[in-house]
Amino acid sequence: MILKIITIILGVIISLLISRKLGVNQLGFYNLATQSLNIFVLFSLLGLPQILTKEISLDNSKSFFQNVKSKGLSGVIISLISSIFIVLILIVSEVQFSVIKIFNIENILYFSLILTCVIPTSITNIFASILNGSNKIWQSNLLRESLTIILLIVSLTIIYLFGTFNIKTLTYSILISRWGTLFIGLLFIHKETVLFKDYNFQFIGKKLLKSSYPLLLAGLVSTISTNIDTLMLGSMLSTKEVGLYGVASRIALSTSFLLQVTNSIIAPQISPLYFNDRKKELVDLIKKITTYLTLLCIIIFCVLFIFGENILSIWGENFIEAYQTLIILAFGQTINIGTGAVGLLLVSCNQQKVFGKITFSVSLLNILLNYIFISFYGLNGAALSTSISVILQNITCLYFVKSRLNIKIIL
Repeated sequence: MILKIITIILGVIISLLISRKLGVNQLGFYNLATQSLNIFVLFSLLGLPQILTKEISLDNSKSFFQNVKSKGLSGVIISLISSIFIVLILIVSEVQFSVIKIFNIENILYFSLILTCVIPTSITNIFASILNGSNKIWQSNLLRESLTIILLIVSLTIIYLFGTFNIKTLTYSILISRWGTLFIGLLFIHKETVLFKDYNFQFIGKKLLKSSYPLLLAGLVSTISTNIDTLMLGSMLSTKEVGLYGVASRIALSTSFLLQVTNSIIAPQISPLYFNDRKKELVDLIKKITTYLTLLCIIIFCVLFIFGENILSIWGENFIEAYQTLIILAFGQTINIGTGAVGLLLVSCNQQKVFGKITFSVSLLNILLNYIFISFYGLNGAALSTSISVILQNITCLYFVKSRLNIKIIL
């Protein structure tokens, strides 16, 4: 949890640095570039991270270390090949230029350089999943989010103190942080897992992809759905609105680290408990975590409702106009946390196809709602669409957790 708190604080500092030094438009550029990167990373991951965490945690619980090595290295190889392939497509095709044209992005070179980070980011995500399945929780959390942003803030701070802070140096800092995280991740994998131990290796990519395919669609659609508000604001309005929305979203979604931390902790435990007929222990664990998270998120929502304008003014007086957007997003996030780890439960208990269908359906609805609501309500329309979609997805997952797994997690 300490790592997540540090990550959120550093993310806020980065946002403040960019908005104060470069302005709201360049903050919007940064948000569009990183979110476009996230989408291409999902393509290259092919749905593997969640499958690897589940499979490796089961094999580790039974001391099947040869299987752990085969599955882990197979995942790394697949991710490396797919990420290089995607970057090559971006370089030789018109895809990146189409994206740039849609969002009216002027900094073409820097946008393209950021997209090359698909390679290190994809492999780092695979490393994090392997570590998570090996019960190396803090190392996994450090790699997945914290380390990249720590390296980025260090680089930006050095530039701020001793160099020129502009879009060029911002782009180079992003490159350094992504590749640096990959290198440190490799050291963790070598030290903390069996991937480099003296066990026989068998490439089982086909088997992994067969299981991960439903999650590829679910993960891709989920990521697009998560970022569609920002992407559509960029295409329908301007980078200024993207900058305003990005700050409101960052503040409202700050509570998501609570769910992410608890999910990363319980993810390796869910499959062994469920498949070893220890369902009561699993239910008690989920209920306890969900109750505490819900109470905490209600308190945070009240704080944002009362002091939201003051918090937004830290980025600048013009950011206060995003107050209503902040409250709408915060309400949706409170409901999201209150329903607990429903998506993780479905995936970890062999219901990934159900989860994929839910995610796909709700994501299509989210895209439609964003198009309609942004046209009429601008920033608030994007927030409203996102909150409705989040609430609907979690309620649907909650229903299937009860009907398919016979697990009731809401008191």
